[in-house]
Amino acid sequence: MVATLVHDEHGFTYTVHVAGCGELRRGGHLRAWREDDGGLLVLLTVGGSDLDDEAGVVADQVRLRFVGERVDVVVYEPSWWGDGCTYLRSVGGTGWEPLDPKVLCDRIGPSFVIDDEADTSPGYGGP
Repeated sequence: MVATLVHDEHGFTYTVHVAGCGELRRGGHLRAWREDDGGLLVLLTVGGSDLDDEAGVVADQVRLRFVGERVDVVVYEPSWWGDGCTYLRSVGGTGWEPLDPKVLCDRIGPSFVIDDEADTSPGYGGP
């Protein structure tokens, strides 16, 4: 199975609510692939080090970008200086569950690269 990339948007803006900080707006990289069954697999690379979305409201914001489509939302927290990346799948609009990135490789096809937006630049605590 090979999915087709149909949407690639840098700077997608979403809002999270962080305890002690309130509402924060962030920008991320939003990509969508059309799968063989007609649905969309949407991957949001989060801005910042982690998602900060316990309630699953970011998935709703992503779905609003694709009104009328059947959408499976996945977020990707890139690794920072080799500490490992995380993929999370939206669960019923109420939260997130871990997702093995190999599942994405199977669904998207050989063009998908795990942790393709990792921050490997030198910095504080980095190499």
